[in-house]
Amino acid sequence: MTTAKTKAAVAVLIIIVLIAVAAMYFMYLAPGKEILTVKGEPEVVYGEEKATIKLVLENTDAKATAKVARVEYVVFVRGIYAERGHQILDVTIGPKSTGTVTVETPWTEEYTGKAEIRLTFTYTYDGSTSTLKYTVKA
Repeated sequence: MTTAKTKAAVAVLIIIVLIAVAAMYFMYLAPGKEILTVKGEPEVVYGEEKATIKLVLENTDAKATAKVARVEYVVFVRGIYAERGHQILDVTIGPKSTGTVTVETPWTEEYTGKAEIRLTFTYTYDGSTSTLKYTVKA
């Protein structure tokens, strides 16, 4: 036979679980389908002190306009962290269209053939914020 205390404890536990599930949904699943993708291969030009990476980003959504605001880059040489930084962008990509983004990162000749550049683009659309991650092998 169950008592009122046991029923109350079970009810409180169920409420806590429901709140946790709702919080997880809104934090991880709801915000941000990714509407930007990289189209084709990047064009990379290596200079003496910087590398210039040109990427064509495609907006796959039929209605939303994506605004790319920032790109963060991390350079790894043979898997070891070398440099990091960010660049502020102002690129708007309309629905079902493409846009070109140019990113400049620090570069030295010793990186050539051994490095990878990890890019993280931060963009907004319809009041939501999302990210696109892309890696360039160099």
